[in-house]
Amino acid sequence: MKNKNYEILSLYGNSIGRKNSKKVLRRQAYLKRKFKYDPNEKYNLHLKDNPHLGPIFGVKDIVREDEGEEIDKT
Repeated sequence: MKNKNYEILSLYGNSIGRKNSKKVLRRQAYLKRKFKYDPNEKYNLHLKDNPHLGPIFGVKDIVREDEGEEIDKT
């Protein structure tokens, strides 16, 4: 955001008008309220074998629990 206007990430640095920038901020606020967004919330994500596809293809599910295999951050 620059001078209260959003800029499109491109080679040209095109900016979005003030009216549309306000729409972006209103929509963002709406979605934060709707999904009860908390910027301080921490997620503990781990991997668990998928019960159906895990044995065949080695597929794992990402779960929001403290139990399971650690996710390799690299």
